Amino acid sequence: MLSECTAGSNRPDPAAIFLTGFMGAGKSIVGKDLARKLNWPFHDLDGSIEILADQEIPLIFEMRGEDVFRDFEHAAVVQHVQEVLAGQPMVLALGGGTYAHARNRDKLRNAGFTVWLAASPDILWKRVRGDNHRPLAGDREEFFRLYAARERSYELADARIHATGTPEDVANRIMALRCVQGFRQRD
Repeated sequence: MLSECTAGSNRPDPAAIFLTGFMGAGKSIVGKDLARKLNWPFHDLDGSIEILADQEIPLIFEMRGEDVFRDFEHAAVVQHVQEVLAGQPMVLALGGGTYAHARNRDKLRNAGFTVWLAASPDILWKRVRGDNHRPLAGDREEFFRLYAARERSYELADARIHATGTPEDVANRIMALRCVQGFRQRD
């Protein structure tokens, strides 16, 4: 299923595409393909957080807690938004919880276009279970509870794309959105 863009999302010259969605939606792999198609740099927010914290994400959660992780996450969002506003286009794969926080959504909305990569929680659970790099993916019940809690925030994205098929299929669906077709590819 392909979603049209929401009202107010037809920005004349968007400088960034921010991919949101729950863990396992394919934000990083789709983002790399989308960035290649646009000839834009790709960034993964998790990698930016690890650089800022000088620590891997599972260790941030274990040693410092989720609140400290969220502070690093917000600092990374602010850093990328500043880059976009300074004229550096990008595709940015957000973390699964990034868009659930209003302070992050507010920053991102002012700098680019957000796309929710949507999939059922059953599909997402099959993709991530047993992944040790995802601190919040250890327990099935908690995973489904967290998905339900975050789903409303994902619905606030500018567009929704079902994250099924190959990463290239999903990237092509994003490129086919009416509000994305005007994005300029860099030379």
